[in-house]
Amino acid sequence: MARRHARIWSGGVLLFGAVVLYLGATLVAPISIIGGIWLAAATAHVLARRVHPRAVDPAKLAAASVAVPALGILAVLPLTLHLVLFAATGESAGVEWWVMASLFFTAITTIVTGVLITLRARRLANGTPVGRALSPWGIYGFGVLAACLPGIAFLFPVAIVAVTGLAVVPFLEAMESVLRKDRAILEDLEIPEALARFKEAA
Repeated sequence: MARRHARIWSGGVLLFGAVVLYLGATLVAPISIIGGIWLAAATAHVLARRVHPRAVDPAKLAAASVAVPALGILAVLPLTLHLVLFAATGESAGVEWWVMASLFFTAITTIVTGVLITLRARRLANGTPVGRALSPWGIYGFGVLAACLPGIAFLFPVAIVAVTGLAVVPFLEAMESVLRKDRAILEDLEIPEALARFKEAA
């Protein structure tokens, strides 16, 4: 439960941070906001692992525990790579404009990809086949196609979406293994508990 809460908390911080970034890009240096977002997400993850979560059915948090962090990474990681490139090249002029422009060019692809990620998480949590469309590369492909809708006249933004979107694919692939590890932990906990109940009944 702590593992799942930690992922949800950190993913939620990333999503909230993305909103703050777009709203405050013209007021505070975007690179500073990005750094604060990742630091806050890491802090939330550590704190959530130390807090004793309220006892609920673990299955209720399975989908959210992989969907929320994946959505948070989708919202923040590509733009983080853009801003790191700006910082590495020493180009500070136009960063605020780029942040707002990226919101326009990536809004549709973020929505489409986000919906597909949520569907993938629900199917993985339920143990049902995801199919090609909801595979990591299937989601990536639909995301790039969605980016063409506002950016078809501007091939450069589409190319950037395609390149930076590659960084999200490993996190989509990790969703399945993370849930598999969670299930293994639950099974290890359930066996001793079942034995204890058997001894009490005997």
